Amino acid sequence: MGIGSLNETVEDRGSSLWRLTTVALVLVCLGYAALLLNIRSWDNGGVTILWPSNGLLLGVLLCSRRRQWAAYLVVGFAVDLGLNLALTFAPWTSVYLAGCNMLEVGIAAALMYRTISPNPDLTQRRQLMSLLLFGVVLAPAIASALAQLSISNLHAVPRFTAARHWFVADALGIAVMTPLYLSFRQREQFPGRSRLEVAGLLTLLVVAALGVFWQTRFPLLFLLLPVLLLLGARLRLAGSALGLLIVSIIGGYLTIRGQGPIALVHSGSSMTGDLLLQFFVAVSMLVLYVVEVVIAERERLQVNLKSSETLFRLLAEASNDVIVLSDLSGARRYISPAVTTVLGWEPGELVGHTHLQIVHPDDLAAVEALMRACREGGRSRR
Repeated sequence: MGIGSLNETVEDRGSSLWRLTTVALVLVCLGYAALLLNIRSWDNGGVTILWPSNGLLLGVLLCSRRRQWAAYLVVGFAVDLGLNLALTFAPWTSVYLAGCNMLEVGIAAALMYRTISPNPDLTQRRQLMSLLLFGVVLAPAIASALAQLSISNLHAVPRFTAARHWFVADALGIAVMTPLYLSFRQREQFPGRSRLEVAGLLTLLVVAALGVFWQTRFPLLFLLLPVLLLLGARLRLAGSALGLLIVSIIGGYLTIRGQGPIALVHSGSSMTGDLLLQFFVAVSMLVLYVVEVVIAERERLQVNLKSSETLFRLLAEASNDVIVLSDLSGARRYISPAVTTVLGWEPGELVGHTHLQIVHPDDLAAVEALMRACREGGRSRR
């Protein structure tokens, strides 16, 4: 091994260690923030509203080589174990629940890796379907089915209820955090938007969320969806995911305090309010992501059409043959420049007219039969 190779190896190890440390610190911050949001809900008999750590870790794995996964999963396990112990769970219970979380992330990453990892872009329909099917549905369902064996005993709730609570919180966490991480990690954040516009849109959403959830007199929850759609249209997928995270935090905190339009549902149960908020976030997420895919596909189609037009014009204008494009009525829409060399006319003299102006009367019947065959999709002759 040469000196250059040795230096590269040392640099790679240092870079990997720095990434592991950064991921660990972010997971600790996310976990602590989630505890602050959810502990009051637990104390009031509510559920875990959002668990974002698994979503972030899944995004990290999808942007890393497979051989690095073990290190990230160990870091995630250690952070999760520490949070469980901080909640005064029994050691074996803490280990078991942390293992369920890492199993969830590992299953989702393994199933999504081939589809997403080469070029992460959740605005592609196939990638979004992979996220929703494997990351939001299948992996949390498996982990929740295993975790409920411990949760139901820990909190004295029915096993199906325990599994459902785990599933919803983790599914929403992945649906919000994984697209947010991939958007910021792989692509330009908020392309074509100034910092002033980004700050203004985010401020608008924060003000709207506070206004909706601070009061309890009017059912104004529907007002948030147009603001989220505006955020998604201007800031794209990163804006949609960030907006959902902001609404989940503000809405979750104030709903737990008994404020907001969800408090108008007089069920007498904090759990019902939490579940209604989760349902609103889930529906908003589906609407935003589907709209984002539709917009992105339309933009890709426009780019492809423009590229095809550019290629056609390049070939047509360089050809020595006369190339004519006409509509179904026979009116010419484009004529290549070779018409000047071959026939002596300028293209502008012929565009907009039909064959009636240049075809000999004896040949009109044959030309019209040819045009009719083209319109009907039949076989034509020269």
